[in-house]
Amino acid sequence: MKVLLIGSGGREHAIAWKISRSNRLSGLYIAPGNPGTGQLGTNLPDIDVLDPAAVVECCRKYRINLALVGPEAPLAAGVSDALREAGIPVIGPGSAAARLESSKTFSKQFMERHHIPTARACTVHSGQELDRELARRSLPTVLKMDGLAAGKGVLEARTLDEAREFGLHALRSGSVVIEDFLTGYEVSVFVLLDRNGYRVLPACADYKKAGERSTGPNTGGMGAVCPVPWLPDDMLATIEETIVQPSIRGLDSDELRYTGVLYIGLMITDDGPKVLEYNVRFGDPETQVLLPLIRADILDLCDAMINGRIRDAFLEIDDRVSVGVVVASAGYPIDHRTGYPIQIHETEAHPVTPDTIEQLLFHGGTRTDGDNHLLTDGGRCMTCVARGRNIIEARAAAYQVAEAVDFEGAWFRGDIGSRVFGE
Repeated sequence: MKVLLIGSGGREHAIAWKISRSNRLSGLYIAPGNPGTGQLGTNLPDIDVLDPAAVVECCRKYRINLALVGPEAPLAAGVSDALREAGIPVIGPGSAAARLESSKTFSKQFMERHHIPTARACTVHSGQELDRELARRSLPTVLKMDGLAAGKGVLEARTLDEAREFGLHALRSGSVVIEDFLTGYEVSVFVLLDRNGYRVLPACADYKKAGERSTGPNTGGMGAVCPVPWLPDDMLATIEETIVQPSIRGLDSDELRYTGVLYIGLMITDDGPKVLEYNVRFGDPETQVLLPLIRADILDLCDAMINGRIRDAFLEIDDRVSVGVVVASAGYPIDHRTGYPIQIHETEAHPVTPDTIEQLLFHGGTRTDGDNHLLTDGGRCMTCVARGRNIIEARAAAYQVAEAVDFEGAWFRGDIGSRVFGE
C-alpha cells in the first residue's frame, strides 16, 4: 500500500512512525513533511497541501492507495472532498464536517441542537455586542476566536479589560464565541469513525498552558499523558454514553458522518463531562503519546475504516503508560525566533527497567539547512515521548529525552504528568 500523509508537525511524525511499522506499507510520502518524517519516507516539500487539485495530482503521480490528512487547514480547504471525488481513499472529513473544528459557532450550534453537554455560550459579531455580553456575564469567562487558530485562539479572561482587548482583536478576523468558564480537569478522547461504526481510543490529558500548574497563555500543547491515571475507571463509559454516542447521532442526523477521527476535548466537571471543543483529526501532542500504545497495524485500521468495518477491526492497546514532553523555542507562544542549531545528546536507557521502557523523539518545528544541519523552525520543536510500566517510569524517561534536546533558549514544562503526585 502506498500512502500519502499530509502535514509537517509532531503529530505527522508520530503517524509516519506508526505507518512505517506496518507490514502492508510499500511506500510512504509526506507532504510537506519534516526532518523526522524524512527518515521514514519521502518528503514532498513543494506540494501545496491547501490546494485540493495539487494534492489529487500528487496522489496520481505517486499512485497513492490511501491518503491521511493530519492538520486541520487542508480539511477545511476541501482536500478530502477532492480526493474522494477522484476515487482516492482518504482518512479525514470533507469541508462540511470540518466546520465542527473550523467554526466555533457552528460547533456550539451542533452541540446545542443535539443536546450534548457543554458550557452555555453565545456568539458576538461587533464591539457593541461584545460589550453588552461581557457586562451581563460574571468573571472568569472564556472567549474563543470563531475560526482556526492552531490551539491559541482561546482566552480564559479574568478581568473585563483583558476580555475586551482579546475580543476586539479577534473580531477583526471574524466573530467571537463567549462561554461560561467550566471548572474541573481536561481530557481528550479520540474516536475512529466510519460509515457504519466507531471505536473509542484511550483518553489522553493535554497540557495546553505555557506555564507550570496550568498558568500563562495557551499554546498548541506542551505535553500529554495517555491513558489518564486520574480519570475514574467508569468515566470513559459515561463519556461514551453521554458525549460520543449523541455526537455521532448528531453527525448522522445532519448528514455529516465521515470516515476519519473525531477528537472531543472535554472538561470533567462535578456535573459530569462537558464538551469544550471538537476537532476532526488527531490532536497534537496527544497523537505522539497515543499511537505508541496502539498495538494494531495502523494501515489495517485505516483499511477497516475505508470499508466500513472499524467495529470489527483488531484493536489491542498496550497496558503501559505513555508520557510526552514538548521542547519549545524561547518566547513561545508569544514570540520566538527560529534557525538555532539543534543537538540531540546521547541518552542511556533508563536504569530502572530498560526492557519495559521505550523512548521516542518526534520532530515538530524543525528543518535542515544546506549542509543537513538540524535547526529550529517553529515554536514547538520536539515531542519527547516514553512508554513505561507506570506513569512514574514513563515520566522520568520522557524528561531524560527532553533534557537531551539542546538548542539556544530550549525550554519545557516540568510538571507533565505531575498530577499523579497530587500536584
